[in-house]
Amino acid sequence: LASPALWLGAAAPAPTLAVPTLFDFKTIHAGGVIYRGPPGRTTRGNAVRARANNVLAEYRRKARALDASPAVQAHNGGSTTAVSGALAAFGPVRGLACGQYGEASADVHSLLKAAASVAASVACRIGGAAGTRLARLKALYAANLRRAWGVTFTREMARHRLARVPLIAAALGTRLAQAFAPNPRAAGWDIEAAPVGPPGLRALHA
Repeated sequence: LASPALWLGAAAPAPTLAVPTLFDFKTIHAGGVIYRGPPGRTTRGNAVRARANNVLAEYRRKARALDASPAVQAHNGGSTTAVSGALAAFGPVRGLACGQYGEASADVHSLLKAAASVAASVACRIGGAAGTRLARLKALYAANLRRAWGVTFTREMARHRLARVPLIAAALGTRLAQAFAPNPRAAGWDIEAAPVGPPGLRALHA
């Protein structure tokens, strides 16, 4: 995965692809504190890097909280570090963060390159080609994946935002009912259902 040199803040050892690696997908919104704060206002890509860098600390904090639970300690024979130890055995948890504008953190780009490399190697073995053709195939697969992933990140973020339009200016009870309804579509969660926002926003559904 990505070199620790690409991380912001304290670097963690880079795991290899030969061992199981934990990772977590994250998204960030334009209105969030990361974009509005120093990370997002300074350099392009800093917002997703900052979000990805927070993942490891978040997992460690949650592991410590579980270790402090009497029920968890009882389950683990009185150990106060069982969960943290199990988490540490996997190495650093990597954050794969995608932003509002289709940008992605370093580990996403590294994962893309690894996937393109494997796909090209398999294609060369099947076709009996090697050498310069392998390099060309890697570039081809990388370009195709970058295009497909970039479109997916941007499209799904747009869908997510549109699906939440009916919740703007809605009462808290309405938002909670939609969020926890067994059938979100019937409860008006889907933008094609009856909107619950103000009249100006309802025109978006016409």
